Amino acid sequence: MLGFRAKLNSDLDLVKLISTQFIPVAVDHEIERRKDAEGELYRKVAGKAVSNSVFAFDPSGKLLFQRLGGEIYQKYNPALAAVIADYQPAKADVRKVPAGADRDDNFYPVPEGAVVVHVTSRMVKVGKDWPGPQRWGRDNMWIRADEVAAMAKGQLPDSLKKRITRFHLINTTGGHLTSGAMWKADHVKKLDMILADGRLTGAVDLEGWVKGPARNDHSRLGVHLLGFVEVKAGKLTRFDVVALGPALRVAGSGPGIETHGTIGVPYPLAIGFRLSTDSDSDAQKRTPPAAVHYGGKKGYAAYLE
Repeated sequence: MLGFRAKLNSDLDLVKLISTQFIPVAVDHEIERRKDAEGELYRKVAGKAVSNSVFAFDPSGKLLFQRLGGEIYQKYNPALAAVIADYQPAKADVRKVPAGADRDDNFYPVPEGAVVVHVTSRMVKVGKDWPGPQRWGRDNMWIRADEVAAMAKGQLPDSLKKRITRFHLINTTGGHLTSGAMWKADHVKKLDMILADGRLTGAVDLEGWVKGPARNDHSRLGVHLLGFVEVKAGKLTRFDVVALGPALRVAGSGPGIETHGTIGVPYPLAIGFRLSTDSDSDAQKRTPPAAVHYGGKKGYAAYLE
């Protein structure tokens, strides 16, 4: 949806229309699989529409407007404004909300005492099929309180090494991730990572079959890591790390999503880690890591091991 974000940035009239006349909500495509009221409402509104779509609907789920796939980049301000002009609100269906109904079992909060690190991935070199640096992806990483305490002593815990390796050395530039897109334990061919005098260095090699939304890819990634970590008075104050190296689709079918690019042609992938700060929005901080979001309860437990 990066293209749609760019559209909004260049169409302030549309931003004003959406923000003043509608209640804007952005949802992930995974909501389609949810077996709760939200998933049911989404399926009622969207049907079998592609994930990158725009819908306007009333509280009952009656569809009032839609643009699917590439249509979302077109000019449709007049058509959307017409929805408001013709809209007749239905009588509100007032129902008593049962206790605990506001609990979302599909949302996983930041663990108590954990630190949030923002992760950004970019395909460094422009290729024929992908726009390289113009396309980027982001994720969040959680660092447990006990791991921060270990780094304060100059130690880099194995749990953090494995979390970085399996769940964050991922090409997220195309979105549409799944829990199967994460590296498995037996995909880790090499994991050398050390922390000495505040300097984090290392090398990681990964190879294996990872699952995309519609197919499998045999992927390979080899990176070197360099960064700086600081802990002051027991608080993590710096975590600036970059991983850079060649990524490759060894085999597979369909267009690249998690592992992008032409089969057999390596491309440089850069992944940066930075500590979340007060200037980051609350929404940025609260967003769970992709491995947790797509992995559910099992993914949550595996991520924090």
